[in-house]
Amino acid sequence: MGEGWLVYLVALVLAGLGRLVDRAALARRLASRDLALAAAFAGPLLAFGTLDPRRLVGEQAARLVGGAAIPPAWGIFVQPIAAAVALAVAAAPPAGRLERLAFAAAFVACFLGGGLPAAALAGSGHGLVLFIGAVVAAAKIAAVVWFVQRLHASATGSRARAALFFLERAAMPLAIANLLVTLAYGLLR
Repeated sequence: MGEGWLVYLVALVLAGLGRLVDRAALARRLASRDLALAAAFAGPLLAFGTLDPRRLVGEQAARLVGGAAIPPAWGIFVQPIAAAVALAVAAAPPAGRLERLAFAAAFVACFLGGGLPAAALAGSGHGLVLFIGAVVAAAKIAAVVWFVQRLHASATGSRARAALFFLERAAMPLAIANLLVTLAYGLLR
C-alpha cells in the first residue's frame, strides 16, 4: 500500500523534470508546479513517517494536545505551509475536473485526516463504520474541490488572488524549506 504514494510522488517529479528541459515558458511553469506539489505532499508524509495511506490517515486521528479532541493532528495543522502551498498551486493554473478531484483526494488523505476514524464509531457495525467514513471522506473531497474552484475564481486584485500569486511564485522555495524544517525536526526528536 505504501508504494502508492511513492509512485505518485515519483510520477510528479518525473513529469516536472521532463518539462524542465522544454524551452517553453508554460512547460517550465508546469514543471515548477508539479515539483512544488510533490514537495508539498511529501511534507506530511515525512512528518508522519509513513508512505502507507492507511497509517497516514491513522496518524492524523491522534490528538495534538494530550487526549483532547481539539485540534486533531491533521496534516493541515502539522504542516500548514505545505497545505497552503498545495492549495495555491492547485488553484493557480486551470485544471480539469479529474485533476482537481485527484488533488482533492490526495489533499484529504494528507492534510485532512481522510474519512472518519473507525475508533470514533466503536461498537457500531463494520458496514456502518465504512459507510460513514466514505461519506465523510466524500464530503471533505467535495469541500476541497469547491474551495480550490473558489480560489481559482477569486477576483483579480483581491487579497485572496494576491496571496495565491505570492504562494504560487514562492511555492518551490517554501515547499523545500518546509521539507528541510520537517526533516530537521524529525532528526532532532
